Amino acid sequence: MKKGLLSIIIPVYNSRDRLAECFESIVNQNFERMEVIVVDDCSSDGSLELCMEYEKTYAYFHVFTKENEGVSAARNYGLARAQGEYIQFADSDDMLYPDACRRLVECMERDASDLVICGYYNEREQSKILPLDLMVEGREGLREQFPSLFTQFLIHVPWNKLYHRRVLEQAEAAFPLDLNKGEDLLFNLKVLEQAESISLLPEALYFYHNVNDQSLSFRFREDSMEIEERLFQSVAAFWDHCGGKPDPGFLSHFYLTAVKNKLYALVGRSGFDAGTCREYMKKWGRLESVGRLYGLRQCFGAKDRILLYLIRNQRTRVLYLYYKWMGD
Repeated sequence: MKKGLLSIIIPVYNSRDRLAECFESIVNQNFERMEVIVVDDCSSDGSLELCMEYEKTYAYFHVFTKENEGVSAARNYGLARAQGEYIQFADSDDMLYPDACRRLVECMERDASDLVICGYYNEREQSKILPLDLMVEGREGLREQFPSLFTQFLIHVPWNKLYHRRVLEQAEAAFPLDLNKGEDLLFNLKVLEQAESISLLPEALYFYHNVNDQSLSFRFREDSMEIEERLFQSVAAFWDHCGGKPDPGFLSHFYLTAVKNKLYALVGRSGFDAGTCREYMKKWGRLESVGRLYGLRQCFGAKDRILLYLIRNQRTRVLYLYYKWMGD
């Protein structure tokens, strides 16, 4: 480890069109103690050639290539090679705002914190997502702030954060390789379990570009509900770790929204016939977390209570017709 050094880890895969913007946003930072770890995940669109150009031009750019294994493996690969005391992640089609690196490092050094969480600008929503301006210390402080951080999607991603190396090592943090949705959240939960102090910085320092990305929430994949079940259980276990009260409303409402999105995607986006859709609905209705939601049905409005009754009691024909009507 090199004390005072910032390591920025960027996984790259076929992002040639926006890659230069990302790199230029880093080159133009007014912060000198940095290294940029670029991990090309077997790109085929000229991304690697552009990465090599930046490595030749800037001594602090270091480009690595590896076989295609996905973004989590690329981030882990970069993390294993980073030498900095401070660790930051960026996606290759996003940008850092000017002064982002300096502001993040200064905040961490001023507060002696394990983690800094800043705000970001969401291009598709054309809005800034900002945390409160405060320090979060210990389990009690995290318990108070976690619902807000969770519902604002401030802990679901790695790129609006600065991590101190010590907390990553204590957490033995690595991005899980068996997921390609929700893996960032699981990574951050491991870090939060070990973080003794967290600085919240209410400034948008990261530009999140997702204008042309169809929302993952409404895409169909066969294991989508199993993934949501795993995420729900992981967040619930973390909440217990913080000493939170059983069945927090924010988590149940969040999971119910995920269930409704998956039903919509199943009927409207999968291309399956009615019989196949109903088989998926039956399987989903037997999931432990869906049963947990059903047990909390009195916390929801009448429409959601009816939905939970239908899915839990295998009324799949009615469910299918309802979501078919919504899609049409």
